[in-house]
Parts: sequence; structure tokens; C-alpha cells
Amino acid sequence: MEVIGENNDESTSDMPRTQIISDENAMLLNAKVTFRGINLWSNNIRIRDGTANFVARGNKPKKFNFNLATMLVPDDKLRVEFYTIHPKKKRKKLIAIFELILESLIDSKYIDLPEENLSDPNHYLLQSTVQLKIYYTPPDIDKQLAALGYGNTIELIDWRSVFDEEGRHGGHRYRHVHSKHDGRLTKFRTKLAGRADDADTDSYSDEDFEESQDSENKIGPVDENTKIRMQHNDLELLEKGLGRYIGDIYEVTEWQVMIHVLQGRDFPGLNINPYVSVQIDDQKRYTNIQKSSNSPYFGEFFTFDFKLPATKFMEKVIFIKVHDAVRIVSTFTDTAPIGIFRLDLATVFNEKGHAFERKWAQLSNPENIAAPCGHLLLSISVTQRGVSTRNVVSEEAHEDDEFKPSKTLVPAAMPRHLFPMQLKIIFFTATELPEMMTDFLASVSKKFLQSETWEPVDPYVEVTYDAMTATTDTRNGTTPVWGEGLYFIGRFPPLARIIKITLKDRAAVQKDRIISSLSIDVFLISESNPSAGFLPTLGPTWMFLYGSPREYTISKDKDGLSEGMGEAVCYKGRILMAIECHPVTGENTPNMNIQKETGIEFPAAHIFPMKRSFLLFGCIYDVSMIDKSFGSGKISFELSIGPSGYLNPQQLAAANHNPVSSLTRAYPCISIDNNKDYFRLPIDLQKPILFTKYIFHDYIYRMTLSNRLKYASEYLYKQIREFESKINSKMSNEILREEYKKIEHYVHTLPCGCAEETKDENFGTATIVHPSLYELLNSFQPTVKMNPLDLKRYKKILHNIQAIKTLVSKSVNFDELKPYEIVKDLNKVARAFQQMATDPQPSLPDIFLWMIYDLKRVAYARFQPEDLLFNFCKGEKGLYNGHVRTVFLKTPRSTDKPLNASTNAKVQIYLWLGIEEYEPLIFKRLPAGFDMPSLPLSPQVKSIRYNGRAYYELRCHCYKARTLIAADETGLSDPYLSITVGNETQTTPVILESLCPQWHITLVFRNLIHVGTRETAEEIIGNVVVECYDYDENGDPDLIGRFYTTAKLDLFNINNPMPKSLFKWYAFKLGEKQAGELLAVFELVEVNPETREAETTFELEEIPITTDNYPPTRYITKIVKNEIYAIPLLLIPAFKTYQIEIMFWGLRECRTINLQPIQQAEVTIECAGARITRTIKNVQKNPNFESSPTEADKYTLRVNLPDDDNFWPHLSILCVQHRLFGMKEIIGNLVVTNLQKYLEKPTHLSTSSGQAIADAVNELSKRIPFNFNRVRKSIIDAYEAALTAQGDSLARTKLVEFDSNADRNRHDSDSQAPIIHADSLEQGKTEGDESGGKLDAEKHGLKKTNSAAESSNDRTHENEPLTTLEKIKINDMEKAAGWWHKYYASKAKLKLIKRCAIDMDEGLPDSCDAYAEFFEDEAAFVSRKRWNLWNRAKKIFLHVGKAQKTLRTLAAERMARLENSEKSKSAFDENLDFIETERLKELTLLQTFDIIETELENVHDYEGFNDCLDSFPIYKGKGSSRSDEVTDEKRIYTKFKVSIL
Repeated sequence: MEVIGENNDESTSDMPRTQIISDENAMLLNAKVTFRGINLWSNNIRIRDGTANFVARGNKPKKFNFNLATMLVPDDKLRVEFYTIHPKKKRKKLIAIFELILESLIDSKYIDLPEENLSDPNHYLLQSTVQLKIYYTPPDIDKQLAALGYGNTIELIDWRSVFDEEGRHGGHRYRHVHSKHDGRLTKFRTKLAGRADDADTDSYSDEDFEESQDSENKIGPVDENTKIRMQHNDLELLEKGLGRYIGDIYEVTEWQVMIHVLQGRDFPGLNINPYVSVQIDDQKRYTNIQKSSNSPYFGEFFTFDFKLPATKFMEKVIFIKVHDAVRIVSTFTDTAPIGIFRLDLATVFNEKGHAFERKWAQLSNPENIAAPCGHLLLSISVTQRGVSTRNVVSEEAHEDDEFKPSKTLVPAAMPRHLFPMQLKIIFFTATELPEMMTDFLASVSKKFLQSETWEPVDPYVEVTYDAMTATTDTRNGTTPVWGEGLYFIGRFPPLARIIKITLKDRAAVQKDRIISSLSIDVFLISESNPSAGFLPTLGPTWMFLYGSPREYTISKDKDGLSEGMGEAVCYKGRILMAIECHPVTGENTPNMNIQKETGIEFPAAHIFPMKRSFLLFGCIYDVSMIDKSFGSGKISFELSIGPSGYLNPQQLAAANHNPVSSLTRAYPCISIDNNKDYFRLPIDLQKPILFTKYIFHDYIYRMTLSNRLKYASEYLYKQIREFESKINSKMSNEILREEYKKIEHYVHTLPCGCAEETKDENFGTATIVHPSLYELLNSFQPTVKMNPLDLKRYKKILHNIQAIKTLVSKSVNFDELKPYEIVKDLNKVARAFQQMATDPQPSLPDIFLWMIYDLKRVAYARFQPEDLLFNFCKGEKGLYNGHVRTVFLKTPRSTDKPLNASTNAKVQIYLWLGIEEYEPLIFKRLPAGFDMPSLPLSPQVKSIRYNGRAYYELRCHCYKARTLIAADETGLSDPYLSITVGNETQTTPVILESLCPQWHITLVFRNLIHVGTRETAEEIIGNVVVECYDYDENGDPDLIGRFYTTAKLDLFNINNPMPKSLFKWYAFKLGEKQAGELLAVFELVEVNPETREAETTFELEEIPITTDNYPPTRYITKIVKNEIYAIPLLLIPAFKTYQIEIMFWGLRECRTINLQPIQQAEVTIECAGARITRTIKNVQKNPNFESSPTEADKYTLRVNLPDDDNFWPHLSILCVQHRLFGMKEIIGNLVVTNLQKYLEKPTHLSTSSGQAIADAVNELSKRIPFNFNRVRKSIIDAYEAALTAQGDSLARTKLVEFDSNADRNRHDSDSQAPIIHADSLEQGKTEGDESGGKLDAEKHGLKKTNSAAESSNDRTHENEPLTTLEKIKINDMEKAAGWWHKYYASKAKLKLIKRCAIDMDEGLPDSCDAYAEFFEDEAAFVSRKRWNLWNRAKKIFLHVGKAQKTLRTLAAERMARLENSEKSKSAFDENLDFIETERLKELTLLQTFDIIETELENVHDYEGFNDCLDSFPIYKGKGSSRSDEVTDEKRIYTKFKVSIL
């Protein structure tokens, strides 16, 4: 047990011996000690001669420790119960009780009871006796609490457990065994593990300690590779634990689960006929029956299709059973399974690639989860429509399919050994539940039952975990009391991570209805990393319930909101619960799948923090963009937290006469200028306010920790965006490294952010810098408020942050392809901080803002309480506290309905949440300029009034859009922009049939009224909502996407230099999906109150709406009712002219459209307004584009593109088919997003002075398979001769010198300097250079002498003619050789090269001391680099003529000389090596070819084995048409082959 703090006050009870009456059938005894509602259990003790000795390790008395926070009182008592255990029946029986009043212990501090009689359960005295000792240490907690700032200590308690070093403690929370000799895994399994209040589930006996003492005595130092592997495991576990799903969890998605059942292994039984059943939900599949085999091969593949939101899909469990087929019986029903395996889909999805590929699943006995029943080789993958995944189906057998621990089906980075655990889920009570019956039926039922205490709700709890379900008893009332515990058997680390808890109402006639449901992720309440792991634990704590509206209705349309089929829209109550877990041994797991325990006592009230009154305040500054369906009535708003502030229909109706603080008054709607679809509320100067109070336990420490993590995530996202913008702007690597260092430094420090703030003008005091997050996590002291999960959460977060530090501290590479990988990793880091902020134990209920239309709730917004929490520390304050936030309201939506594209309403609201004592601080943070209301606030105060006003002007410079989604069936859109600012909407012209439109216009919103200071102008009136619509001539426009942003004040300052570019890409979104991007700038300009003109640097020039400016063939302007201006030229980035060369090739895989094949097709390519069109006359006969003398093979687009390629447009491909009578039908389109890929970068011809050549030849010197020191100068001379192209004589002379130098004594010492230096290859000499001429003359003279001297030597070189015998030998070999001879000759050549490379690698670093600078890091020369450099060198020597043959011949001749001289070999071994080498050399005389020992796609020279053409899919129908996204293959109607340069 962990000892937390220095002065842990405790009461200790020793129980060495108990004398009982002998019972032959009762061989074991167990003791349960109860004090203040806390139950501690002893081990199972064997009864010998009527005596049971309760001893722990080392024959020391068994201890039970109870932590105290308050003094003992005279009424305190200690109760000891003794149970006998029958080995056969596995049941316990209460046989004796001992109770003791502890009043005398207050003064004596010690009681010794040598022999006390016991009583039976009926309180009759027994002959049995007990011996025990009791020690008492008075608590001294006042000093600790005074240091923490608490004055009243009566309501507080230090709820911590202390582990008994002399024995095992089975405490209320932490019941586990521990040994200093335990291994790391054993410690992890037993850490903080306990056992339920059932003796049958006892995990260990004291003898287990003796067995585990030697389990880990051999922990040596951890090497570097192991440390790196552990760091990777930490990162993988972090990402897996936080979840990999990104998107709207409530959106209906099409999923497909693919399961490949390959083979079985070691199934139990004799002469069995196994078959496998795979079940997910109500879908079930079967394999064929395999006859008489315990290790059968199945090789069958199953798919399961679902159409569910992610929340419901992840709960599904894959249930795999292995059956033994019985004749006739198996025809009608399944036999009892002989092995089972369960795995939920959330575990599969959170793996890398969302798949397990060819892993062995360990089957378990259905009656005993700890008993193995063989293994099953499986491949499982989860595919989400529109997201690519790897193929896990492979019929052929793999070499690594043999069973081994690394192939076990266990999530990556987790311990491979899964041990059984028992999960205990305790439900104490619930409160604030809604009534589940209409008022009429409730009143009738009360009269019928004649009971005033009866309430119209009968709740019970249903728990589902790992395909197992259990329920509590049914209780009546809105505040039911259960006190029940449900037991489940599972494994840890968990393969099923979702615990589904559903609160239901028992119905007498119809089906039980769901009140609410919640899902608990086991990964959030546990940690499977052995270095910081703990078993699942939770609470006791209050869990808040949400679901459909509280009002009961007979209609079940919105019941799905309570089931998790959509986002919950209302608070439904709270439930007090706890989760405990402990490992169990194999002998105790049978028949323990599901159990129930009743009569569990409530946790003491003093373990919870004191209650505080929380104040929630809101002030609405603007309500606009109200949907036209709500424009005819009156609208009010309601703000609630939990049950506080929520009004039922009767209360809403009465609020007109009796003001309620949480409800505004009703306002009529007025229309927005230039927009018939939107309305607004007239609240220009009178700003409505709302407030409510909620009393709950003070869990602020949980929310502040979450806010620290959210603040870190928000800051990182901001820094990453700046870092990415500098990457896109092609900043130097030095600048990028500096930016990365800033991010790395922030992750290593994680400050609170207060140091960035200046002096607070409202409070008149300087800000205080609080401890950093690291200091907070490292130095935190457990307080009396924290439960076990609170403590573990601190440690878990600290461990995860250490893993993140390791990730960002690694060396980074800013090559061309690396920066974006770095950005990807940094985004993962920011997302990890954001997800770590999720606390499985909520602190306060969520906050709801409802828009009420004619007394009906129509739209809402939901907020997390920690986001609105007030705190003096910037890092611990909520992200949205004290800010005017723009919120788009949503309508309650179950997932079977399509997404509502309407905004419903846009609300700008100021929200504040804090304890009631901070109420005066609310108005100090509001935008100034209002009349201060009297405090404390009363329900009669409905608004605050602003006095002053200022005028502003907002300018929207809209340049162009790209990659818009197709909104028409043709695969195109007719887009236009609708921009709403304040009380006005303006539109742009419609551009016909385009996914990458260019507007190049400015829209101006004038006379914007602002109340408040200039500093708050941006967040209040600078809000801009941009919507992109698809124009429809005969109906309402379709929404493509929308986004909102804030216009910047003082964007163009004359005193400050203007940045390189102010334009920015803004992403359109439709729900959670990307819908395109807009390149724009939004500028807020202050208007001079005297001249009433905007104070800006740029003057605007209006564009008349004429047919010349906007031709009707490409534009529709009738919807434009506002003025349009041109973007100022100074804002437009500088341009360059580019040429895009396009070679049309053809169409492939054409599908039929409306049952008709594609005949004549036309393809149009457009970029930045320039277009090219080509036609195929008959696709069926010839699917390629034909070239003719009048039409060139290549076409050129001349486009003007910005210098910064971040602002480049995308390239659009449109394919149209021609029908009869001149009709045209669009086949589809595609938007090529990565235009930079086809940019041809300028290439510089390599010269003799190029460093690349020097590197190539220097690297070649290391690879040549013989002593190259003597010939390296001749190689360079020959190479220079070929480059200078000064005649055949010079080249021939160089080659002669090459040959002569190559045959010199290879043992002759020579300079070991690098072969080529960049300065040695300079060709800058002129003919007039006398010294150069002299040097050349000397070199020529030397070469002639050497050539003459060596010409009479042996004729072994290929530069001289072959002899007749040599020619005859080669010809005979070529005639006799077949294809296989040449193949083996090529293999021989490859073997020689490999042998050479191995010998060179072994001896090179030691033998070439002069080249030490090249061998400082031999690992850097990886195989691909060697291969590339070798190919570069070969290409160089291809131009040297006979030097190529000479080099190859020399290499073959010198192969035998590469024997390692440092190794002593026997004569026999040397002869064998010599014979083998000579045979291989003889084989190389045949004509050989290159053998590539891998796929050609992996060979660098083959460039992926792709041709020069690109194949683009052409999409038809609604959806995304981006080339960098994977979309539905059903939308692909053809593929366009083209070459773009």
C-alpha cells in the first residue's frame, strides 16, 4: 500500500489467533473487519486442530489499518465477522461475530485482548475465542489543513489508504499484495488491486509471496535500444488511450468490419470437428466444419456492415466462438462452445491502421476465463467509408504465422500477458431524475394506488461490458437507493474498453424506456503502461446523466438521444457510483462471470468535498441569422446548469407574470437587410442577461487541471499554425529550427500563461506567475478532497507528458518532405493535450442555452463547465470565460435524420461561471460602457444598458476559392458567397460550373454600431459569417459550407510595414466535413465620428455590374443587391508567369451512365482561369486522344500564379460526354490539389567541380572490391578526359594510364586522402595559362612513358584484343548456355558483389584511418544511399567508353583478393573459398543481367515502377472531388490518363 503524506493517522488491529469449534466440512476461515463502514478482509486461513492463525509474511500478525481524519468518538465500534469456507461448494458461511465499543481506546490508545469469546449470528455466546490487539493514533490533521487553507476540518477527511508492509490489506479501495521482490509485471498486476467482499474471489494466499520472491531478481541496466522501444511504446499507448477517431461522433457513418479466420491451434478435446462462429450484434457468420482436427485450417473471410454513429458502433463486441460439431444437433443449433474470444470494435479501431493482421487470439474456456483453450489466427480490420485502410486478407501462408508471443492478438505496446480481473461496479443512489409518465397518467395512477409517496418512475440500472449484461433491482421514485454491486470478469489490459451504463424505467405493459445512458472508457479510468499502470478505478463520485428532453412524451422520436444515437440535449439527473477492480487467480474464476452483491453501505458523507454555490451568468450581445421558420413568433433564451435554471412547460408559461432569472423576456423578430431567410432580435443597446445558481461539491481542482491542459493545447495549435505558415512561405531551415525550438521549449516548461499578460487595468494589480504544469504535477500534495482516481490521474498525466517530451525532443529534419511530417507529429501532440483534459469524473453538470420559440424549445447550445470557469490564473481559467463568444445553435437531432444545414440562430454571448463570492468580478470583465446593476442580482434585473456607441466599417476581400464540394448531380457547383455581418447580408456573383471559382472582389459593410471599448470591437462586431451556396435556378440554394471568423482591427497600419501577404485560406465546413477553402482578408476599420468616413490606407474602386465585367455565359448577377469593389492592388500578392505543359493520353475504365456507354468524351483542364479542351471521338473504339498535324501532342497553359505557392489555385479536370442532338452530359470532375508536385524545378548541370560528383566518386572508392588506392587518380583522369571531350587520343591515353596503374602492386602504400576534392576538379584553366600548360605537358609526358612501359605486359585487360582461345571459350560457353545458365551466372555475380560488400564493410573502418572523417557514422550509409551513389557513379562511367569494361574486369579479377587478412583460416577452408570464387568468376564470363531482390516499386531507379503518366479518377455526383482525399469508389465513372509538367 502506498503511504501518502508524512503523518498518516491510523487505527491498527492485530489478529494473531482464533480458536473455533472443529468442523470437518469447513477447512478454511476468513475474517472481515468493519470500522466506520469500511470493510477489510483477511486471507483464507486453514483451520488446524480447531485453531486458525492469522499471520502474514514472516510469521507476523495480520494487520488491518484504518485511516482517520477525525477523532474517535465514544460511539465508535469495531466489528469482526468470521466466515467458514467450504472447498467443494465454494461458499462462505457466517459462524461468529465479535464487537467492541472503542470508547476506552480514546484515552488508553492501546487495547490488548488475549482471549475474548465470540457470539454467533443470533448473538448467542460461543466457546470460540479470539485474540487481538488494537492501537490508536489520534489524528493531527489541523496542521496539514491549515497549510492548505482550510479552516473547518469537521467536514473534511483524508480518504487515503496505507499499505501494510507486513501483510496484505484488502481495503475499501486498494486491496492488493505487494512484495519488493516482485517483478515489474507482477507489481503492475497487483498494484492497487483488491478483492471484492466475497471470499470466493480471494486472489492470493500468503503462500503466494513465497512463490513470487524470485520472480524478479535480475533487473539489469536498460540499454539504449530498450529505452527507445519503451519510449515508442509510451507514445503508442498514449495515442491509443486517447482514441484515434476524429470527427462527429454522432454522425451516421457506414462501417465495415472484415474478419479473416485463418487457422486454429491446440483446440481442447479428442476427435473434435471444430467450426467457428463470429457474431457482432445480431449478425452472425459461420465457417465450414473441419473434420477430426485440433489445429484446423479455415481460411474464410467475413464482412459485417453497419450504419451507425461512432458512439454506438464502438460499443459493439466481436464475439468469436469455437464449437465442436455434433451430427444432427449442429444442424439445428450451436453446440456449447469449447473456446471463446471477445474483442470490442473500439479496440480494433484504435490500433494503427485500424486493424490486427494475422494475430493469434487466445481462446478461453467459457466457464473459466483464465483457462486457455487454444489459439485462433485472425485478421480483423475496421473500415470507415471514405477512409482508406490496408487489406488484411491474404490467402497464402506466411513464414511468421508460427505461434509466438509477439504474434498474440493484443493491442500494440501493451503487455502480452493478459490476466483475469474482476470488475465491481457499485451503484449507491441517484437523484434529480425526471418523471416518466404524463401528468394525467401520473395523477390517475396515484389515485388508483392510493399512495402519496409513489412517484411515476421505477428506475433500475443496466450495465453492459464485454458482451455481458447485468441489472440492479428496480426502485420507485426520482431518488432511488440501491446499494448494489455488479461483478464482471474480464482481462487486463482490457480488450473491451467500453462500459455502457443505462438507466431505464421499468414499464408494466410496454417496453422499458431509457431514461439516460453513459459510456465509460476503461482506458480513461486505468493505465496499462507497466511503468505507471493501475487497474480500473472510479469514485465514489457523482456521474451526470443526459438525454432527450425531461418532459415525458408518448412519442419516441427523440428517445435515441438518451441511447447515444445523437447528442444529448438535456440534463436528466445524476447517479452516485464507484468502480473497483482486482486481479483474480485461475482457480477462482469459474462461475464468476456475473454476480450481484446487495446491502453495500453508502460512502461516508465526509469523504466528499464541501459544497459551494456556483453562479452561472450570461449576457447576450447579439442574436442574428435566425432561421425564417422561427421569424413569425417571439423568442426568448434560457440558461441552465443541471436542474437549476431549467423550466418545464408550466413554468415557462408562468414566467411571463413571474420573472425568472434564467429566462430572458420574449423578443419579436425583425428581418436582416438583403436576406429574406434570416431574422434578428432588436437588442442594440439593451443587452439581456441571465443567471442561475447551483449548489454542488467543490471539485474545482479537477476543472483547473483540465483547463491547464486545454490551454496548452490551444497555445500549441496557435504556434503550429504559425510554424506551418513559415514552412509554406519557404523560410530557411534555420528559421524553422528556431520556431521548432520555441515549441519544444514550451512543451518542456508548460507555463500557466500569466507572464504573458500585462498589468490588469480593471484590478490595478500586476499579474502573478503561477507554477508551471510540470511543477504542479510533480509537487502536488494529495488533499482530503481527492479520491483514488484523482490521484492516479495526476500521475498518469505526468507520465504521458514525459512521453510527449520525448517525442518533441527528437532530432528533426527539415528536408523537402520532412517539415510536413513534423507538423503532423506536432498536431498529434496538441491533440493529445486536448484529449488528456477529459476527466472521466465530471465536476459540474454541462450548461445548456436554449432558444425558446412560442414556449417551445427549438434550438440549443451545450457548453462544458470548465470552459466557462473563472480563475485568477490564466492557465486555469476557462478558455471562453470573460469573452464574448459566437455560438451557432443546433436543433435536437437523432442520427437517422439528415444534418440541418440551417444556422437556426447565431448568438453572441458572454458567459461566466464561478463561485458565488466572485459575483462582483463578473461585471469587471464585461465590455465597458454599461450602467452597473445593483448587487446581488435579482430576477427582476433582465438587462443592462449601454450608453456610448461607435461606428465601424468591415471589409471582406474575397479573392478565390478552391476544392469546393460538388453540390449538383453533374459533379460541379454554381457557387456564390453570402456574407453576413451584424444586421446585413451581402452576396457575390454566381460563377457557373466551377469548383475553384475566382471572384476577386471586396464587399463593404458600413455603419456597424459598437457598444463598448475599442478593444472589444473585434469580438463583438468584427464577427463575420461566410457561407458558400450552390445556386439553383428552380429552387432554394444548397449550402456547400460555412465558416466564421473575426475581422482584424488596424490590419493596415501606415507606421508598420505591411507583411508579405495578408491573405489566408479559410476552410468551409458542412458539419464536421471539409467543404472547400476561401482565400480572403477581413478588415475592420474605425469610422471617424466627425467625417463619418473610414480611416484606412486603401481607397476602393467600385466594379459596375455589367455584361462586360461579368459575361452571362459564366456569371449570374441578378442575386447581387449590394455594391462590389475591386481588391486594392497593394493587397494582391506578386505574381509570376508559369507554363503548364499537358499531354492528353486517354480515358480508362469508363462506366455506363443511365445504362448508356460513353461515346464521345470531352476533357477540359482549367487553372487560374486558363482552359484547354480535347475530345475523343469514340471512346469505345479508341479510348486515347488522337494526335494530328494540326494538333500538338502537348498543350501549354500560361497562368499567373503568386510567388507564394501557398496561395496557388488548384487544377480542375472536367469530363463531359456528347449526346445526340447537341446535348452534353457531365461525366465527372476532379480537383488536383497538389499542383506544386508538377512544378519543374531548375536543374543545374553538374560540372567537374560539383560536390555531388566528388561525393559519388569518393563513395565509389569505398565500394570497389579491391585496393583502389593505386588507381583512383587514373579513374579521375579518365573521367576528366571524357568530360572535356578533347579527342579520342586523350581518352585513350587516360585509359592506358588507368590500366597500367591498376595492375601495380596493391600493397604499395599511397596517400589515403579523398579521391576527389571539389577544388581539384575545377576546369577554369585557359589556354594562356602557362603554368597550366606546363603541368599538362608534364602529365602527357608521364602518360606516354607509362604507356610504353606497360604495353609489353600481360594482355589480360579488355582494352586489348582477346586471343583466339579466349574467344573460342567464350563462344562455346554462350552456345551451351541457356536461360538458366545465365540466370545462375547472374546470381554468381550478385553473390560476389555481396561478398565484396560484406568484407569491405567489415574491414573498411579499421583499415582506412586516413578516411576516418568519412566513417564517423558508418550507420548513416544506409543501403539505399549506397545503391543510389553506385548508380550515379555507373552513369558517370557510361560516358567513358572502355573504362566501363576495364572497371568491371578489374572488379572480377580482384574478387579473390578480398579475403579477410585479419582472420586466420585453415588451408582446407582457403582452398574451398578459392574453388568457390574461381567457379563464380568463371560463371561471370557469361552474359549476365541484373537481379533485383525486391519489388521494382521499391527500387529507387524505377521510380515506383510507374510510367510518366498520371491516372486521375473522375468523380460524379455530390461529394468531395479532391485528389488528396479518398472518397466513395461508386462515384468514380472513369479515369483520365494525362501527363502534367
